[in-house]
Amino acid sequence: MIDEVPAVRLNVPASQHLEANRATDFTQAISRHAFGDSSGRMGCLLYDFGNVYQAVGPLMPNASALFRILVPPANNAKPQKDLSIEELNRAEETIDRVLDPLGDIDMNRPDASLIESELRHAASLLKHACRKGRWLLDRRSSNASDLANGLREIVAEHQRIWLVRNRPGGLADSSARLEKLIAEYESPS
Repeated sequence: MIDEVPAVRLNVPASQHLEANRATDFTQAISRHAFGDSSGRMGCLLYDFGNVYQAVGPLMPNASALFRILVPPANNAKPQKDLSIEELNRAEETIDRVLDPLGDIDMNRPDASLIESELRHAASLLKHACRKGRWLLDRRSSNASDLANGLREIVAEHQRIWLVRNRPGGLADSSARLEKLIAEYESPS
């Protein structure tokens, strides 16, 4: 997704000189050095976006409830069973609140518009997970056909972004995970 070299350049010295770097505001540093954003807002936005998973519990190792709703684990565990519709609503509201200023941030990078598209796409995946979670908890909360159509739009954007950043290899497998979910929405249950 985003060029990781500037972040690595910040993290390695910071970890080697922890005491000297305690006062460093890394959201400001990432804004300036990775995104060319002198306002410091991009680093804060990314920090907050990276913590959206905390808006819905329970916390789980090496995953988030929203990801597990979108891509269920192989053991058929149902992460939504420990969630409430209110938590999923709060998560979706948090996503919207965190990304709201994105269009107003001035990134001085040649791929700034692509980065914005990537973040909006990631947000659309998380928001779809919220909708799917509510639907799994209460089938009356959404129409399966609407969920399938929304996910088709997400898959199309996923494919567009993938081909800008990556070679075609892996795209079919990556898209297949989401297309499988579309088929599940469309199968009678």
